[in-house]
Amino acid sequence: MEVILKSSLAADGVSKRDLRYKPYGHHVHYMFSECERRGLVVPDQLMKPLAKQLAHINQDFDLRYPTGFILSVAGPSSFIPAIDALINAIAPSVEQAAIMAQLQFASDTRHLLGSKVRWSD
Repeated sequence: MEVILKSSLAADGVSKRDLRYKPYGHHVHYMFSECERRGLVVPDQLMKPLAKQLAHINQDFDLRYPTGFILSVAGPSSFIPAIDALINAIAPSVEQAAIMAQLQFASDTRHLLGSKVRWSD
């Protein structure tokens, strides 16, 4: 869910750098609220409580770094309809942003066509 929400925010112009840190970072509930503020509508009624619950469970990063207490979450099949609805809601804007990014990259690197390039991030 985190990656899906981040792709929506990135398509809406939030930089990769900003998505790494607070208030975004790994804060699923904040990202979902921000997506809604920017106009995202997810028809599945489970989506909002799911984002809130995941944020609560992971507030101390227990999903990634278990501390020893017992986490209780529903099985993945419970979340599939909500996640599918989220993907369907963001797909048009993310796909359009991906096409625009590819066109921009092609335009920015056109002068390098046929040249040997050494990439560095």
